Amino acid sequence: MKNSLQQKILFLACFLFGWSTTAHAQISIKNLGTSRTGYSNAYGTRQGLACYPAQNLVGWIHRSSPINNTIKMDISMDGGNTWVVDKITSWGVTPGGRLPKMTFFNPAGNTNPSNVWATGIIPIVSNTARNSYGTTVVSVATAGGTVLNIDTPLRSRQDTLRQVGSSVVSLSDRILLLDKNGSIGVGNSDFTDSLTLTTLVPSGNRFSYFTRFLPFPMTAAVTLDRPGLPDVTMAFNESGSKGYIVGLGHQSYSGADTGVTYLPIVMSSTDGGDTWSSPIQLSISALVRTALGVTWNPTCGWELSATVDQNGNLHILTSVSRSLYSFDTLAIGASNMAIMDIVTDGSTVLSVKKLGNPNSYRGLIGLTTTGQLTSDLRPCASRSLNGDKLFFNWFETQSTLSATNNKPDWWMVAYDVVSNNYTTAKNMTAGTVAEGKVIFGSAASQVFSTSLPNGTIDYEIPVTYTALGAAGSLADSVFHKYIQGGKINSSTIVGGNYVYTLGDTFFCTGDSVFVFTTSTTGNQWFRNGVAIPGATQATLVATTGGTYTNVSAGNTSNALKLNEIKRPATPVLSPALPSLRSLCPGDSILLSTPWRADTLLQWFNQGILLSGIPTGGQINIKNEGVFTARASFQGCYSSFSNAVTVRLAPAIRSSFSVSDSVQCLIGNSFTFTQTSTIDSGSLQWKWELGDGDTSSQTVVRKTYAQQGIYTVKCSIISTDGCRDSLQIPVSVV
Repeated sequence: MKNSLQQKILFLACFLFGWSTTAHAQISIKNLGTSRTGYSNAYGTRQGLACYPAQNLVGWIHRSSPINNTIKMDISMDGGNTWVVDKITSWGVTPGGRLPKMTFFNPAGNTNPSNVWATGIIPIVSNTARNSYGTTVVSVATAGGTVLNIDTPLRSRQDTLRQVGSSVVSLSDRILLLDKNGSIGVGNSDFTDSLTLTTLVPSGNRFSYFTRFLPFPMTAAVTLDRPGLPDVTMAFNESGSKGYIVGLGHQSYSGADTGVTYLPIVMSSTDGGDTWSSPIQLSISALVRTALGVTWNPTCGWELSATVDQNGNLHILTSVSRSLYSFDTLAIGASNMAIMDIVTDGSTVLSVKKLGNPNSYRGLIGLTTTGQLTSDLRPCASRSLNGDKLFFNWFETQSTLSATNNKPDWWMVAYDVVSNNYTTAKNMTAGTVAEGKVIFGSAASQVFSTSLPNGTIDYEIPVTYTALGAAGSLADSVFHKYIQGGKINSSTIVGGNYVYTLGDTFFCTGDSVFVFTTSTTGNQWFRNGVAIPGATQATLVATTGGTYTNVSAGNTSNALKLNEIKRPATPVLSPALPSLRSLCPGDSILLSTPWRADTLLQWFNQGILLSGIPTGGQINIKNEGVFTARASFQGCYSSFSNAVTVRLAPAIRSSFSVSDSVQCLIGNSFTFTQTSTIDSGSLQWKWELGDGDTSSQTVVRKTYAQQGIYTVKCSIISTDGCRDSLQIPVSVV
C-alpha cells in the first residue's frame, strides 16, 4: 500500500517544481474528424469542444469533408481515450452550416452516457457570400449516436456579422444561446447595441424556445480579418443560479477602433438567466497598470473567455495591451502586452492578475513569409465541477516565456480559489508529441478530475487543435486533433498551508505515513484537533489513524483523514506438528487454519502465491514444498503462518512370488517369497495367508489342511508410513 522510495522522490521533486508528474509524460494525440476547410474552427467562438465530466463524455463538432455543408460530431465516452469520429450528423443539407458549437445536456439525469443529449448549435448561411446568417439549427442527438431531432426554429438578427452564436451554456433544465446583433439603432455596422438571448427548454425530443433582446453596447467589427470581433460570452456557476454576460467595447459608437480603449462590459443574473442587470463597464485601467508595473493606458484584446468560481465571482480571461497599439499588429512585444485574469462580482473589480507575457496577440503560422496564417491567443477558461479550481488556457505561436520555444503551443495557469494561489505559466505541450503543433486551439469549459489514493486530485483539461493539410491553407482540408493527458495535480495548485501525502491515505497497523505541508515555517501538527507534542516540522510521520491538520502562522490547513486498518491475525496451520510431513504418492495432506469470513486467505509454496485454488481456510496438498498462509483484510496483510514442509516419500511397490499356485490336498506345500521394493529406505511387511494365519518372514512356507481357494495378501509399509499391498489366490484341490 506504500509507494516505493523512488516514486516518492519523483513525486516530491515534481511538487517542488510546481507541476504534476503526469503533466507531460502521458500526453497523447487522438485523431478526430476532418473538415473541408478550416475557417469555422479558426474564426469560431472556441465552443466546438464540449465536456461532461459526470458521464466521462467529451465531444467535438466540426464541418465535415468532403461535403462542406455537413456538420459532424466526434464523441468519446471514456474521457477522450477512444473516439468515434463522425458519429453524429448534426446537419447535412444545403444551405450549409458554419461556425458550429456543441454542448452536452442531461435534463433527465441519465446515468447512461449514451442517453445524454449531444446538442449542436449551427448557424446557417443565408447568402452566397457566406457572411450572413438567418437561421440557427438546433440538433438534438444522444451521445450514443441516435439523432432525435434537427430543428431550425431560431431566427437571428446578426445581419452581416460573421461570428454568430457567440456563447452556449447548458444549465440543469435549459440551454442558453447568446448572439450579437448588428446595426440595430446605431446606424454603424461596426457596432451593436444589443444581444439576442435565446432560452431553449426541452420538450420531448426537441426544444421549445423564446428569445429576448438585451441592451449591450459593444464593438462588432465585421471586416474579414476581424470577423465579428470582439467576443461576447456567458458563464454560470455550478448550480446555474449565478451567471454573467461579458463582452468588450468602448461605448463610443464612433471612430475607428485602432487606438481606442476596449474594456469589459458585464451583466449579471442571480435567477438562472431569467433577468439580467444593466450592462456595466468595468474600470480596470489602474489595477492593470499596477499589476503590470507600467504607466501606459491598457486596452483589452478582442478575444475573451469567462468562468465562474465557487464563490460566484466572474473571472475574465483576456489579453491587454497599450491602447495605442492595434491588435492587428503581429508583434506587439511582451513589454507592451499581457494575458490577465480579471475578477469581478458583476459591479466591482475584485482583482487583476497577470498570467503571462505573450510576445504577440496574433502570431504567425507557416514556414515562409508569404501566405502565412495568423492565430490569435484564443483564451479559454476552464474550471473544476464546483469551481474551486480554475484553469486559464491560451494558445500562442510566439512567446518570450520560453527562450527556446516560440512554436504554436498550449499554455496554462491554474488557480486555487480557497488559497488564492496561481501557478506559474506552463507550456503544457513542450517536450511532448504535441509540441509546436497546437494552432487554432480550444479548451473545454469543464475538466475531468480523478481522485488519487493519496488524497489529491488530478485535473485533466480537454484540448483540441487543427492540423493543416499539405498546402498549409484554411481553404483546404484540415485535420482536427485531441490532446489527451494534459493534467495538473491539486497539490501543485494549492498555495499556503496545504496538507497531503505521497502515498495512500489508508495504511495498516504497524506502518507509517509521511504527511507533508506546503508551509515551511512555524508549523504545528494536530491529530483529531489535539496538538501533537514536538510535531513542528514540515513533515510528519503518522503512525495512527485520525484527522490531521497543520497550523502555520494562524493559517489552518485542509483536513487530511488517515485511515488505519487493523491487520488480521496470523494464521496457524494445522497440523502444526510435525512441521515436516511426508507425502506418499497419490495421497494428499489437508492443511487448515481458522479464518474470518471477511478476510482473504492466501496460500504459498516456497513463497510463491498459489493461484487457482480456494481462498478459504484449508487446502489439500498433493505435491511437495514448503507451505505457508497469509491473511488479508482491505489490503492489509498478516504475518506469514508457521511453515509446513511436505516431502514426497520414496515410492514402494508390493510384490511376491508363489512356488506353485495350484496343488493337491495331499502333500501341498506352498512357498511365498517377498519381492517388494522401495526407491530408498526400508520396508516392513505382513503376510495374510487366507486361513487366518499370518507371518512377517521374508519367505513363508504354508500347508493348507482343506481343499479350497485361499487369497494370500502381502501388505508393506515404509518408514514414512506409505502403504501398498498385493493379493494372489492359490488353490488346493
